[in-house]
Amino acid sequence: MANARTDAVAAVQFYSRANAGDDLLVYLLAKRFPTILFQVPARSPNASLSALRNVRLVRPRFIERVRDRHGHRLPILRSRRNNPALRKLASTSDFLVHIGGSIFIEHEGSEDHWRRELQFYRDLPIPYFIIDANFGPSRTVGFPDLVASIFSGARDVSLRDQDSYEKFKHLPPVHVAPDVAFVLANAPRKNQSEPRSLVISTMRLSQDGRSAAYLEALAEVAADHLASGNPVVLTSFCEYQGDAEAADTLQARIRQLTPGCEELVTTHHYRDDVEALMDVFSRAQLVVGTRFHAIVIALALGVPVVPLAYSEKTVNMMKDVGLGDRVIRIQEEGFAQRLSRAEGIILGDAERQRLAEQADRQFDGVSAFLAGIKS
Repeated sequence: MANARTDAVAAVQFYSRANAGDDLLVYLLAKRFPTILFQVPARSPNASLSALRNVRLVRPRFIERVRDRHGHRLPILRSRRNNPALRKLASTSDFLVHIGGSIFIEHEGSEDHWRRELQFYRDLPIPYFIIDANFGPSRTVGFPDLVASIFSGARDVSLRDQDSYEKFKHLPPVHVAPDVAFVLANAPRKNQSEPRSLVISTMRLSQDGRSAAYLEALAEVAADHLASGNPVVLTSFCEYQGDAEAADTLQARIRQLTPGCEELVTTHHYRDDVEALMDVFSRAQLVVGTRFHAIVIALALGVPVVPLAYSEKTVNMMKDVGLGDRVIRIQEEGFAQRLSRAEGIILGDAERQRLAEQADRQFDGVSAFLAGIKS
């Protein structure tokens, strides 16, 4: 990281498994506040974040990396405290930002994790901010109260959908704004005269019996597009979660359906280059999006998108922008038929700019804190 003028130092908590959506949020956070030095725990190198002058990537200690990789199999390796690297970074930071999307999810058997997470926040010696989060799903009646305790202790909590906000709007720190990635509406698009592609965002599904039908339906859409002689790009957002495997499987199936078109079907596996991914989306004629942020990126850039929902967070986001009826749920009966008939949604310039301005409110808490430091 090159030297940059620093008004404050922030520790960043986020999902650091090289997920394109989460990396993008941290990238936009750092761009938004160029005079804050962000200390970011990183499991692996990240070209996009390390290129920013105000980001310092911090590699966990060896024992923490061993715990991260093997602790679930060897209980003796498990830490009794959550976020050991962040606890250390907090001692050299002015505040902490937890930025993400599906942060507050209760999985089976995660009660102990969330009790430790609450203790982590209570132990913090610095203010903390929560940005771009949504709530749920939850499994137990006590989980919303635990999350409410985390929110109550925060300096500011910015949720990204109305459904999550309704559950916690009684708490003073909580407000709502569209997803941070909508600020990409201000990003320039590439030359529209260049070849136009169908971009398909893929992911590995956990739903039993749905994965094969899901991939087959996508392959049929791709085959129809290839008939016009235009290329298809299959994007994976998170290799750790199996997206790359799903994209490679889909690529093989498309090539079976369209012999002679092999060179027109390529993959773009995200690893750590946010700008390269944005370039793929900005050149698209149409996006078929499974990943949440694939849909938001397309909407923000003014690219037609067919939104597929694997969870309620996508449905809730689309409801908030007035397009809930256009979402195709992957679990629904007749999914393939709806997908085959679907037309891309595109937002007008005025709506995109409105969403971009509202999305910037995700950063209101940090802006106010920074203004207080400067005054």
